Amino acid sequence: MQHVTDDTMRTSYALIEQAYVELRCRVRTYILYKINDADDAEDMTQDVFLRLLEYGQVIQPETAQSMIFTIARNLVFDYLRRHYCHQEAHDELFRSTDIASNYTESNIVAHDLAQQEIQIVSQLPAQRQRIYTMVRYEGRCVADISKELRLSVRTVENHLAIGRREVRECLRKCM
Repeated sequence: MQHVTDDTMRTSYALIEQAYVELRCRVRTYILYKINDADDAEDMTQDVFLRLLEYGQVIQPETAQSMIFTIARNLVFDYLRRHYCHQEAHDELFRSTDIASNYTESNIVAHDLAQQEIQIVSQLPAQRQRIYTMVRYEGRCVADISKELRLSVRTVENHLAIGRREVRECLRKCM
């Protein structure tokens, strides 16, 4: 029985190797088109084939290509969701600070908003407050926070998104 499993696994690895040779450039081009970042596209292309290797089940030649592009699509969605959530929060929180940096009155307003943000953050639930602070003030990434707090990346992303939304809403009320 073990011999059959080894042969089956070798066949799957050979199929993945062949798919890598034949599809790597197409997968990279697809990802690059979607995210417009060559370095991240290269990394994500490697991740596609690594995930396929980690799949743990027998890969069928008929479904290999669709599995590869499904994995690529999911990685792109995750990447874009993180990118746009980060960009939206950054733009919202710093818009007035960037515009007003040349004016004394505007600097006072920006300082007041920063103080108000600190006050709002202090009222968040403890875990959400910690995650928000680690990202916003310490510049930490979600993956590192996830490992340190022993939470899933998705849980950290959810806490961060909710925290950002609550801070934004409170800041809008203040303004």
